[in-house]
Amino acid sequence: MHRVFVYGTLKSGEPNNNVLQDRTRGTALLVGKAKTCLEYPLVIGTRYNIPFLLDAPGKGKRVIGELYDVDKKMLNTLDEFEDHPSWYTRSKIHVERMPDHESQIPSAVMKEEVCGYLLQQYKPYMFERAAVEEYRSRSSDYLSKEDRASIEDYNFKAETKYMDKTADRPCLTEYSTAGNHERPYDKVGDLGHESVEQNLIEFWEANRRYVLLTE
Repeated sequence: MHRVFVYGTLKSGEPNNNVLQDRTRGTALLVGKAKTCLEYPLVIGTRYNIPFLLDAPGKGKRVIGELYDVDKKMLNTLDEFEDHPSWYTRSKIHVERMPDHESQIPSAVMKEEVCGYLLQQYKPYMFERAAVEEYRSRSSDYLSKEDRASIEDYNFKAETKYMDKTADRPCLTEYSTAGNHERPYDKVGDLGHESVEQNLIEFWEANRRYVLLTE
């Protein structure tokens, strides 16, 4: 079995807890509530009000969530649900058990290393959002996957994370027009989206890749 820490919509009473309860997807047993030993930024972002646990230990707050013991099948289900490793990254984190009468598995171990899904390569503005100790969808107006169809032409992943490998490459210290590279967009007005926000996102992504690829 694999012990997993969940902190967002997979928790008991939250919109996606049904994933852990679906026995056709594997087995998951609630161990109890836990809190991260280190601080992490748990922030709410995008138009969908999604909870993100940023991979920045020592920043933010000690995050409260739940521990589940899952079998290999359920772990694969969670990897698929969290889009590991291209979106979230399943990482090792240390947590401390909290008193909880709902636990299905008694344990004397109070501090342990478990798996958790963290967001890496997040964009700087994500780190500027207010960190919360415990996520509750009712207080954050979470928009479920079923309801997101009403928002068209919106890529929340591109808004929050550097999704290509060039994100790890250093930026230019000096810009030169030499070479055969054509700059994607010179100004935001060159883009055709009706949404100003979407224009800005695409403008930033296109020109960021241009700078990185022409070093």
